[in-house]
Amino acid sequence: MPTSIDARDASGFLPSRFGPAVGVSLFSGRAQNARLDALERMQAARARAYAAEVEVVLDWFALVVADQGSDPDLAAMELAPVLRLGQGRASALLGDALRLQGELPVLRAALAAGVVWCPQAAVLLAETAGCSPAVCAAVQARLLGADGTGPAGA
Repeated sequence: MPTSIDARDASGFLPSRFGPAVGVSLFSGRAQNARLDALERMQAARARAYAAEVEVVLDWFALVVADQGSDPDLAAMELAPVLRLGQGRASALLGDALRLQGELPVLRAALAAGVVWCPQAAVLLAETAGCSPAVCAAVQARLLGADGTGPAGA
């Protein structure tokens, strides 16, 4: 949720969709706050870019499956040099994309909207690894709400 300096309340706090307002800095001047706002917008843009990358990876993998069958290890071997990643990181990207598609669709939507940022998404992906789809759904509902904009009542 990009905000501007004008969106701060009188104490210099930013409103938050996920709970009480958080202080950026009580000692920052307007120029410093403008830079912090820019960093906030960059994090949201990075989340949207990651979500777009996930969409392309999923589309590509669907074509691979249709053409060659579904072997994620072979797909990662093909993906790694294109993205200039090691095979392990390419495999992790493909695995995360498939989990975002199947088990964590609300998180996927929140990333695409720039509401949840990549570090928080990485924690949710790691902490729900091996969890059942029902547990993943419950975690998403608790942390992100039904539509990915925040829990009910936030």
